[in-house]
Amino acid sequence: NGTSAENGTPGVSSVVPVPRPMQGSGLVEVSGIEIYSLCEHHLLPFFGTCRIAYLPSRKVVGLSKLARVANAFARRLQIQERLTQQIAESLWKVLQPRGIRVVLECTHMCMSMRGVQQPRAVTATRTELGWLPPEPGAYNRGWEQVGCPCGARH
Repeated sequence: NGTSAENGTPGVSSVVPVPRPMQGSGLVEVSGIEIYSLCEHHLLPFFGTCRIAYLPSRKVVGLSKLARVANAFARRLQIQERLTQQIAESLWKVLQPRGIRVVLECTHMCMSMRGVQQPRAVTATRTELGWLPPEPGAYNRGWEQVGCPCGARH
């Protein structure tokens, strides 16, 4: 069923302990994980991509398990904010990494086909736990998306 007997986390059935702490090891990141879910408010689909990054401590997991966890939580009636948090918290609990980041970028049919009818609108949610190196250009991307209050381009 894809559920770990040890902790009940969907999709994480084979956490592999590393023989020694992975000091100095780099960030593990999987992007482009396709997500399909159903909005619990409107019972309409939302879909997009998920990016998961973690900095290993003593445990690693097969890369496909990251996608399995994301998809397991997406199969429920959801809101994107909670989905992002559930993915991050479940992997945090199992992997016990130094840090984890989960980013979802989704299109919501409730925004596209009803109400405000904005088919190109993309909603981004992010959950970060522990410590991770900053994403390159994240500061600048943030200001580019919302506009800097000082009016400058960063």
